[in-house]
Amino acid sequence: SRCFEKGKRRWNTIKSISVVIPVFNEEKSVPILYSRLKFVLNKLKIRYEIIFVDDGSTDKTLVNLKSITNKDSNVKIVSFLKNLGKAEAYAAGFNQATGDYILTMDGDLQDAPEDIPLFIRKSKEKRYDLICGWKKSKHKGNLINQILSKLFNKILTLFSGIKFHDFNCPYRLMKKEAAKQLNIYGGLYRYIPILLYLEGYTNICEMPIRNSKRRYGKSKYRFSKFYSGLFDLITVIFIKNYLKKPLHFFGTIGFFCL
Repeated sequence: SRCFEKGKRRWNTIKSISVVIPVFNEEKSVPILYSRLKFVLNKLKIRYEIIFVDDGSTDKTLVNLKSITNKDSNVKIVSFLKNLGKAEAYAAGFNQATGDYILTMDGDLQDAPEDIPLFIRKSKEKRYDLICGWKKSKHKGNLINQILSKLFNKILTLFSGIKFHDFNCPYRLMKKEAAKQLNIYGGLYRYIPILLYLEGYTNICEMPIRNSKRRYGKSKYRFSKFYSGLFDLITVIFIKNYLKKPLHFFGTIGFFCL
């Protein structure tokens, strides 16, 4: 794994964790994911909560989630009336989270709950602000999507100086205070490592994880997301270079026009 550190701090064992999972039309995946999560988290012997954020599902996802919460008080639900997007789902989940650390993962069973102990073990090396998953052995899908993904990550590495292989991997463990400081909307959830780095959370690391094949439903990824992601990247560039001195950007354009 490749790590970027700033100073050395004494490690304190994780005492509690909040697992935040955005879901959209995952009625078949949710019960299986919950069962696997509960088994893994109980073995860790730490306080935990599982927060499912239903992003306006139109199938029985919410019904299945309510059935789970009736049996388990460690499970919370945040439900949107309509599909608002992953960034808003994360923001809502982070707002509800009470654990010392927040772990995010997708609800389609491609992120293996059995890898959570790997994140915990990695965090014991140093008190990382953020540990990102790297799906080193991805299942081969659409060739164009593979090429776009590699290009996307190369551009982000060049721009940010952070040598990550998979910026967009949803499987992450981060400090609660770091997650709650994030102001994400639209497609900015793709740039969480960069946004946290810009805020001073420089003690970050990437770690190889397994990548399971999707069992139910269809991938939500479309070429349009890559296209819109380029505009979100421009937003991140603006935040990095001009947020505290916007006139340096708009003034240059205005001077040129004048």
